[in-house]
Amino acid sequence: MFKKNTQNLKKLIWQNSLLALVLLLSMNISGQVIGQELLVNPGINSATGPNSTTPDTGVNGSGNMPTHLGGWGTGANGAYAQASTANGDCHSADRMFKFFKKNQAHVTQTVTLPAGTYDWSFYTKWEALVNWDNEGDVTPKFTIMTDDDGDGSWTAVQTTITTQPTATDTWIQQLGTFENDIERQVRIKFSKNGGTSSAPSNLNKLMFIDDVSLTYSGTLSISEEELMSLSIFPSPAKNVISIKGVENIKSIKVYSILGALEKEVFKTNQIDVSELSSGIHLVKVDNGTIFSKKIIKQ
Repeated sequence: MFKKNTQNLKKLIWQNSLLALVLLLSMNISGQVIGQELLVNPGINSATGPNSTTPDTGVNGSGNMPTHLGGWGTGANGAYAQASTANGDCHSADRMFKFFKKNQAHVTQTVTLPAGTYDWSFYTKWEALVNWDNEGDVTPKFTIMTDDDGDGSWTAVQTTITTQPTATDTWIQQLGTFENDIERQVRIKFSKNGGTSSAPSNLNKLMFIDDVSLTYSGTLSISEEELMSLSIFPSPAKNVISIKGVENIKSIKVYSILGALEKEVFKTNQIDVSELSSGIHLVKVDNGTIFSKKIIKQ
């Protein structure tokens, strides 16, 4: 009887351990859950409008930027707009961003992202057909920027030209992925330049943006090429680790699994990790290309 109870207890413990593992796999160590939305008012909706489906995430109001931004950070030469005869339908329930025909239009939002991989998506449409096929044409952009030194000069780390329309007043979705190597503030920005009344650009038409999303999709990926060329030994490590397979090293940086920079050395293929805490760390080797690999510190 005692033996049977012991076996049942072991089975229960094993089942509970498997359940805990499944839960951990859906969440990274910083608490990010796969599919978690990072943006404020991603649907670009009101909270209490008659057609709103987002009472928890929507932001009320409508009107011109920068007074009305729908909860986003900065904006100019545009509007937090409702559906109308002139604007057409929203893609989401009852709001969208509208960029005016003339001048530099933009809207931004800044969020803090832990290290990881993120999926982004958005919809755009135009009141009239535009193109940027000719040399010298300007392009509408979705830009991801960082400001790691905190001096206010945001640097573009990923720029996507939005899809050229093939029909008027028709929503087009774009999708992509962003890999964030450390925890930092990240700014997303939509922009277009319509030129002036006397010198209009090729984008001198109304542009609309809706249903923007930035969701956590998992931990940082390591490419097959990186895994083949980069060797870090020993791992597990106690003291000094060495880098093999990468030449002309400019720097080696070691990050915590949360994305915090822990140690950095320059123009060497070795780094002392003896003072780091036990567990998993991310090593990034820079020789003009960034190579990444995880190590275990004993």
